[in-house]
Amino acid sequence: MSRRILNFRLFASLICLVLLFYCVSFFISSNILAAEQNLKLQILAINDLHGALESRTLNNKPIGGAAVLAGYLDKWENEAAAQGIHTFRVHAGDVIGASPPISALLQDEPTMNILGVAGFVYGCPGNHEFDEGREELLRLQNGGAHPKTEPYTGVWPGAATQYLCANVVDKQTQQPIFPPCAVSEVEGVKVGFIGADLEETPTIVMPSGVATLSFLDEAQSINKYVNELKEQGVETIIVLLHQGGAGDRQGGPISGEIVGIVNAIDDEVDVVITGHTHTGFRGNIGGKIVTQAYSNGTAFADIDLTVDRTTKDVVEKSAQIVDTYHDPAIPADTAVEELVNCYKELAAPISNQVIGTAAYDLTKDQNNAGESALGNLIADAQRWEMDSELAFMNPGGIRANLEAGEVTWGELYTVQPFNNTLVKMNLTGAQIETLLEQQWKDQPYPRVLQISGLNYTWDPAQPAGERVDPAKILVNDQPIETEKTYSVTVNSFLADGGDNFTVLKEGAERENGPVDLDALVEYVQQLDQPFGSSIEGRISIPLDIFVQVTDLHISNFTDAQKTFQAKYDPLAYAPVFVEEMKALRPSFIVATGDLVAKAETKSLAKGMEWFDLYLNNIVNPVTSEGITFYQVPGNHDVGGIKYYKKPEDIPENLKEYYGDGLFTKKTGFPTFYSFDQNDYHYIVLDPLELDRTVNLPEEQLNWLKNDLEANKEKNIILFFHQPSSNWEDWAEVSDILDGYKIKMMLAGHWHTDEAVDNGFPEQATSSFSGCWWRETVGKDGTSIGYRLVYPLAGEVRHFYKELGANQQINITSPVDIAIDGDTSFNVQAYDALQPVKELFYRIDGSAWQPMYMEKVGVWYDGKAALNITPDNNYHKIEVGYEAADGTVFSKAQWYKFADDKTVTIQEIYDHFDKFHGRYATVRATVTAAFVDGQMPVLQDETAGITVWAGECAGRPAFYDGQGLILRGKVATDGNGLQQMHLNDAENVQITGTPWLPTPKALEIQAVGSYLYQFVKVENVKVTEASEYEFYVEDGLGQKLLIYTGDVRPAYNPLDNLKIGDIINVSGIAWSYLGEAEICPRFPEDIVTVTQAGEPAQETAIIDWLGIYDDQQKAYQGPLKAGKSYYLVCKPKKNTAGSISALSILEVLNIDQPQFLNAARLSVTENPSEFAALYQPAASGNFTLKCFLWNGWSNSVTWSSLAEPKEIDITVSP
Repeated sequence: MSRRILNFRLFASLICLVLLFYCVSFFISSNILAAEQNLKLQILAINDLHGALESRTLNNKPIGGAAVLAGYLDKWENEAAAQGIHTFRVHAGDVIGASPPISALLQDEPTMNILGVAGFVYGCPGNHEFDEGREELLRLQNGGAHPKTEPYTGVWPGAATQYLCANVVDKQTQQPIFPPCAVSEVEGVKVGFIGADLEETPTIVMPSGVATLSFLDEAQSINKYVNELKEQGVETIIVLLHQGGAGDRQGGPISGEIVGIVNAIDDEVDVVITGHTHTGFRGNIGGKIVTQAYSNGTAFADIDLTVDRTTKDVVEKSAQIVDTYHDPAIPADTAVEELVNCYKELAAPISNQVIGTAAYDLTKDQNNAGESALGNLIADAQRWEMDSELAFMNPGGIRANLEAGEVTWGELYTVQPFNNTLVKMNLTGAQIETLLEQQWKDQPYPRVLQISGLNYTWDPAQPAGERVDPAKILVNDQPIETEKTYSVTVNSFLADGGDNFTVLKEGAERENGPVDLDALVEYVQQLDQPFGSSIEGRISIPLDIFVQVTDLHISNFTDAQKTFQAKYDPLAYAPVFVEEMKALRPSFIVATGDLVAKAETKSLAKGMEWFDLYLNNIVNPVTSEGITFYQVPGNHDVGGIKYYKKPEDIPENLKEYYGDGLFTKKTGFPTFYSFDQNDYHYIVLDPLELDRTVNLPEEQLNWLKNDLEANKEKNIILFFHQPSSNWEDWAEVSDILDGYKIKMMLAGHWHTDEAVDNGFPEQATSSFSGCWWRETVGKDGTSIGYRLVYPLAGEVRHFYKELGANQQINITSPVDIAIDGDTSFNVQAYDALQPVKELFYRIDGSAWQPMYMEKVGVWYDGKAALNITPDNNYHKIEVGYEAADGTVFSKAQWYKFADDKTVTIQEIYDHFDKFHGRYATVRATVTAAFVDGQMPVLQDETAGITVWAGECAGRPAFYDGQGLILRGKVATDGNGLQQMHLNDAENVQITGTPWLPTPKALEIQAVGSYLYQFVKVENVKVTEASEYEFYVEDGLGQKLLIYTGDVRPAYNPLDNLKIGDIINVSGIAWSYLGEAEICPRFPEDIVTVTQAGEPAQETAIIDWLGIYDDQQKAYQGPLKAGKSYYLVCKPKKNTAGSISALSILEVLNIDQPQFLNAARLSVTENPSEFAALYQPAASGNFTLKCFLWNGWSNSVTWSSLAEPKEIDITVSP
């Protein structure tokens, strides 16, 4: 391939440079000619480049850019040439138009020039080629001067890449404006190319620009020239068609407009290369290969053809889509790279001018109703510029998003690149109603206009032309009047009837304004900085809302007070809940379990009485209003086998009720079932709870498989009581769910409110009853309430609503107390009385900063980029909103900005009000693992704390001495004491050398001050005992409870102790109902010093004998690194039994101590000595600890018989 360089003039008005223009002539090198029977061809194709000459980021990696794209094509072509394969480079339209400033400021001449340099032979026009009309497109193809470009690049000589188009003809002559087809001959084989643009182009470009053109049926036009090519002996035919669809890169089915067109195209066509829909796919339609390679040069299609030289027919064909991620092994095309750099320098002075600062990302992404934040900003700018009552903006004219931070002129140009002018006109209310209906009527797809000054609701369930209720159209908050005239601003594209909004051509008293981009620039400049724009709910659709309520725990309060010591009656909240449901009128309500309070512990009659209270006070008042109320059984509802550990244990007279009886008999619902509501399928499950495990019985597993398969095309939401983290068989259930459209799972049970990370979107909702036995909030401090849920087309949005609250702010993330870097800050706001105008936040009382806001039904979602400087201090972040009447409501939350997300346990206690309900990460040692490992106790150098892991299926095995880093939610236990909750096994990281801190020796009266720490009391007397506990007393008469119910293996004080025994007790300091106690872990934690009636004596002591050198000589002075020494102790045990081991620890880092080998070794000719070989590796000051063990087996039985001996040593280099 050779390239001819086109020279043109040197200009110094902006920058001195030479722009090289290339045109390409093709030939076949003699060294790749082959005399094979078959000819191999390679087609490399792009589409929808849109002037994207510079690279961008995709999946956090650089991709595309003209030079990199050309580098890829060079590599593919060169490798093919080495095999005798000829390559054609082609495109399928929209290579220009909606371009960034680097191309658009020079009328897209840069892109046209670079395509020629990069070797593109043919292309078809797309709709964007006609953005500036017929004459400008012909100038780009054929050459000619343009006043915007001539001073900088001279007279444009024309494009080297030839447009082909069979279906765009002059209205008068009916002749194509471009060659409809072309033939290239390769080694005697003719290859034909035909181009076509989508027939709908006049409806999506400026009508005046194509007023002299007709756009004909694509397939008919293509077939006309297929016949002409066949008459010329062409059997290999490739179509370049700017029309698209959807599919995948694996060759799966293709859908969309393209399917009907390709099916109608003559079967002599071998390949159809498409564009327009910016998707990536390859596939087969009617024997024709069909491809599309995304957009903006981020990919290309590689199509390989094998042609029989005799018949000229294609006998083999294949295709793949290749991404253009930057790869050092694929260098950029240097000629193209030089050109791109030249054009960048030309555009920079204008493009890089800073216009404002965006507070957050502003996107053109439309919500389910069709509203976008960026669309609102643009519509507001146009309305402001023209001082009109209303403004309408076409969404297709918004071409890019704005990122947070400084916003340049070039970025605004990329958003609005079409240079449309603004037009102010008068429309009647009736015409505005017609305009809104035209968003769907006679449209290929919905085109929801972006609006300013207007609010309305449309119903997607209604037919096109009847979707907008005139009674719900508000102009500046007042009902629209059909006969009244309103001033309206649109761009010139819409004013001319573009996008089939034909009613706008009827607008009266037209007044032309500035270019739309200039209006946007001026508007942004005058806004308060940083500026923002939100989805305010200007456009809305009817939303299908439902309510999830859980853990109501309804009972007779007198019973609850007597049996459970309850302090609060959940039944008292029923009237407020009922009234809120009547006002909200959700599609349905679902109660996800624990409808009543521990019915499994009461008689059948009492359970039935409590269910009647629930039904009469909660359910019936709501269903009487026509609202459906679905029921899900919980572990306290006796729905399924909940209380009895095994099915065979159920008494005969209760089997009816401890099967499905009580729950089903009282509520009328089975324990597992499914139902449909609009476009969603809902599934209720009832897992089996036995021996603290949760599993789905085989019967339900089989039913679930069948139900899912029968509803595989639907979006699905699941309801159950225990969150999936509790389920022992969740992996099996998850495998069953995989592959279906599971949009959300909703549970309860935990009495906390948090997302569950277990493979599918899941939310554990806090309880309606709070912790009713002691307080009116959940264990994590969440107020009593329920969840509002919107099942939207592609996602589920939800909001936890506090019962009785008219104003509310939820801070949804970050959920961790400690932040170690920049992150997203997400909130939700609710006001029952009036709309919310804006959301904002501030740190430590600084100036308020705007937040992105999106109206979601009855609440608002907000977010901001939180940029922090780690300083290891606590900072208050306030969130506020301003309501329509100017009222400001706010909420504060504290965060620690830190390099390390770990906190000390004492920090949790010191700042519990800041930590409550938040996630914290601690680095600590396990000192005990109670409740069969479900409740580990952690201790660091500052304090101790319990962790409830009983709801965490797959939790790690905890053991004493285990070092770990654990992330858990700071909450309270059943008695209101501070605790961490572990719900995800992935939040535990095992780390460090196992070791156990020395139990702290305490007086009895001090035990309550060291809760959850490893402590001991010595020489105390047993005063009373029972099966699971006993009391001891010290010499001051202070008594202490010792609870042995969690000792493993089991320990019965009645079998092991006598009243009057003098003992030492180690264990975890605890508190139960306000009474301090110690909980031993193992029988070895309880050591009898003197049995009742015997004289007291010490259990054991350790004597330190000193340091000896490697010659076993006593050593004095600092130790030296790299030398060997013996550390010698002499233990003495005064009770029966031998000493099994003594250990010496070098403590340099308390989290990672180093054990030294210790053994019975004669150093000073004393057989009762123990010595450890010590070889210090580094200099410094160290502490040594000597521990004496009895009954050594493994780390879980570590218990030093004597007070550890500490020795400080110095090691010199």
